[in-house]
Amino acid sequence: MFDIKTTRDIIEKQYIGFSPNTTNVKPAHLANGMFRVLLQARYDTNRLFRFVYMTLKDGSPLLGSEPQTIYKQLVEANHIDANEVSEQQLGALRTALRKIVSADKAVYVGKAPRTATQALDRMDSYSAGTAPFVSNDRIGQDGGEFLAAWLQRDAPKFTAVFHAALHQGDDPITILAAPLLDDGNLSRHTADFSSTIGLNDTCPPELSRGMASLGATAERLASHLNAHPNKLARLRMGMLLGSFLLIRYLADLEYLYQPRNTRGRPVFLLDFSTRDDDPIRAASQRSYVFVCQAVTRFYTWMFAQYLEREFPIDALVGMPSYSGKKKTADLQVIEDIWQAAIEDHRDASNPYHVYGQAVYDILALLAEATPVQYMRQIGIRCGLFWPPYNLQPTKQMAVRQDLLEVLIRSVAGQGDILTLNDLQDRLWDAFGIVIGGRSNDLDLLINAGIYQADSQALEQNQAAFVRHLRDLSFARLLADGVLEVQVGTAWN
Repeated sequence: MFDIKTTRDIIEKQYIGFSPNTTNVKPAHLANGMFRVLLQARYDTNRLFRFVYMTLKDGSPLLGSEPQTIYKQLVEANHIDANEVSEQQLGALRTALRKIVSADKAVYVGKAPRTATQALDRMDSYSAGTAPFVSNDRIGQDGGEFLAAWLQRDAPKFTAVFHAALHQGDDPITILAAPLLDDGNLSRHTADFSSTIGLNDTCPPELSRGMASLGATAERLASHLNAHPNKLARLRMGMLLGSFLLIRYLADLEYLYQPRNTRGRPVFLLDFSTRDDDPIRAASQRSYVFVCQAVTRFYTWMFAQYLEREFPIDALVGMPSYSGKKKTADLQVIEDIWQAAIEDHRDASNPYHVYGQAVYDILALLAEATPVQYMRQIGIRCGLFWPPYNLQPTKQMAVRQDLLEVLIRSVAGQGDILTLNDLQDRLWDAFGIVIGGRSNDLDLLINAGIYQADSQALEQNQAAFVRHLRDLSFARLLADGVLEVQVGTAWN
């Protein structure tokens, strides 16, 4: 028949543009992948890695990264003066630099080398923003690469901000690490999206409009980013929006591919409450659940589309495989789920849908990560979902202050003066965000199947939102009692 693991990657590349197949993904991974597509290059970061990564998880030294070895290499290369810098002082610098460039904890050894000359199996997406830091890391990179290809098309001013920053080497991190950067040792990097529906001429008009609408928010943010004096802050804020856009894109896929067969675009209800028993908290968690369900339904539809295109229905009585899974228990999972699908499809109005659901169920039980888990990790790390621990798998959309500022600047231009309702209308139109307090917010939630919050709870949530706007210096109360929202050029 077919192998679910390898086929998944091919189908995701076609319908989504990348494979959300890991729970280790972080914004630093997305940034590294995005940067190497924008640069069309990646660099040899071995020297930097061996400098900042000194010991393995068990505490043993990494071969080739011993203090005396690194010290000797830098002295011989005239990168340090042995009369001015001691081995102990260099050790202190190594510890400090590691904390800086691996702030996102995306720099580590995948598999320990057996000899000092053996190539490192390293994972290194650095928390830095200059071209020579862009590495050949393989964890979670394709999401960032897709983001770059998408926004180069729909938000060229936004990606130009990144491209310019990557060639600006006067930030403190780059200056500190300059002797360790090998900017002359690069390799060309290309990413092929010719098969990706959303990025070629086969793109359905609804999907094209949806992606362009999200891209427009990044383009609007670009003018704000260009006004920020700090390059590293520009990159960080840009990647916060990029991470959010990837989540919104995943949540929208079912709606964009099947606009006539869904109940509408999933709602993002932002929770500004402070009590665990607040009805807004429960309603926001409900909106999160519906987003997850939309992603799962899209995957079922996507797999069904593939099966219908590739196999006659009678051929699906054959059992699929899942590469790498050889344990009896894993094989039994595949057999049980597939046999159930063989039985159920006979009476189904859409038998391919039954098999598509079976493929997703097998994936959910045997894969390293489901798309929902991938989305949850990005959402936690960019400041959209809360709480961050796994004891509560159902999250609320409790947006962090820095992400909130980015979202507001991505819907309002510099110097725009808006009423509160105008701002909320823009957040709804751009991102499907509901906060509360508008005349139609309760109806929007009820139509989406979210019944936990009433009008009073929504008004209280809006009042809490206003307090956040004041903390960001975006809102002021006029003499006539009208709240005015102004998005200036100053960054907090």
